[in-house]
Amino acid sequence: MAERVPHDAETEKAVFTLVGQVATTWSVFELILDMAIIKLAIVAPDAGTCITAQLFGIGSRFRALISLFRLRGGSDQSVTKLNQFVSRSEVLVRKRNRIVHTPVHLNDGEVRHARATADRRLEVSFDKLDIEHYEVVRKELVDHLGAWRRLAHEIAEDLPPRFRKSLAPLLEETPPPGTENPSSAR
Repeated sequence: MAERVPHDAETEKAVFTLVGQVATTWSVFELILDMAIIKLAIVAPDAGTCITAQLFGIGSRFRALISLFRLRGGSDQSVTKLNQFVSRSEVLVRKRNRIVHTPVHLNDGEVRHARATADRRLEVSFDKLDIEHYEVVRKELVDHLGAWRRLAHEIAEDLPPRFRKSLAPLLEETPPPGTENPSSAR
C-alpha cells in the first residue's frame, strides 16, 4: 500500500509553490529564447513580440533561433551544440509538462496526482505525489538555464561583433524563480 502523505496547509503550499516555480522557471527560459530571436531577427521589440507570441513550445523557438543564428553567420559546429542542447531541453520540457499539467488531488489525508499521457505509450495512473521529484525537476530547470547561458556565451563568439554585442544583455545573469536576489526586490 502506498505511503499516505498528510494533507495540510503546509504540504499544499509546498506543492503549489514548486509547481509555480517549475512553470515560472520554464517561462523565463522561453522569454530568453524569444528575446534572442528578436535580437537576431533585427526587428523592433514590439514587432518581434508579435512574431514570438505565435511560437508555441521550445521546438518552434529553437528552429527559429537556429535558422537566424545560421543566417547571421553562426558555424555548423555551434549549430551542432545548439541541437544537442535542444535534445536535452525536450527531455526536460516533458518533465516540466508533467508537473505543470498534471492535476493534484489534495483530499482524504493524502496528496496524489492524476497522470494521463499518451506520448508514444498510454500511461494512466493516480499515484502518490512525490514532492521531492518536483524539487529535483525545479533544480534541473535552474541548472538548464545556467547551461543555456554558458552555451549562449560560447556560441555568441561565433557571430560577427554587431550580433554578439546585441545579444550581450541577454547573457547577463537572470536569477531563477525561488532564489533570493535582494537587488531586484523592489
